[in-house]
Amino acid sequence: MFASQNVDCEASVRRGSKLSSSADDADLVFDLGAHVLQLIDTHAHLSYDDFQSDLPGVIQRAGAVGVQAMIAVATDLPSSNQCLALADRYAEIYATAGVHPNHLLEVGEHDWDQVKQLGQHELVVAWGETGLDRYWQDVPFDLQVQWFHRHLAASRENNKPVIIHTRDCDADIVRELKAAVADGPVRGKCAYSAATRTDRLSSDETMCSASARTIGASARRAERMMPISQLGRRGRPSAS
Repeated sequence: MFASQNVDCEASVRRGSKLSSSADDADLVFDLGAHVLQLIDTHAHLSYDDFQSDLPGVIQRAGAVGVQAMIAVATDLPSSNQCLALADRYAEIYATAGVHPNHLLEVGEHDWDQVKQLGQHELVVAWGETGLDRYWQDVPFDLQVQWFHRHLAASRENNKPVIIHTRDCDADIVRELKAAVADGPVRGKCAYSAATRTDRLSSDETMCSASARTIGASARRAERMMPISQLGRRGRPSAS
């Protein structure tokens, strides 16, 4: 099942340890005794080289601390293929398909056709990681916007949510999501942003499903501003 808070556990998985027990995260600490909180890590870049030498161990240690499933998040065409291959190999892993805004200069039109095809697979449960980024200046912003809307359109076509990266451009994300909603509902999860502006957008039901970002005080403050119905949804990950 999805826990009511979908938590990014990458750092804990790699350490093989508990989630942070600092004072700021005290309300998210869970007991490793008889009652283990069941979690899904919704943002794990398991195709990265860092994990390849010990991926079975990563999965085992994640399960030991209550992470019963992980979504392997893609950043380009090769990683979209790799994430799907991991999902096909490991029952605990699901995949996404997409192109990260900071990787757009590495892809072409033919890549998008293949990414779209991958996105139809039943083990691919979301589109992305897509979004916008003004922190890095390598990729023209209008190109980022163009590809962001491609992912949003693909999401509407097969009713799978988008994983949205936003860095130093929350206002841009809100503007583009409001524009996209004119063509139909947008379902998604925002990653990386520390601001609450995108969560306010979700609470206004422009995004009909949102989930927690990386554990931290800013993420929890944002969650407290959102209706409980728009935090992580319970149930097996699916395209429906």
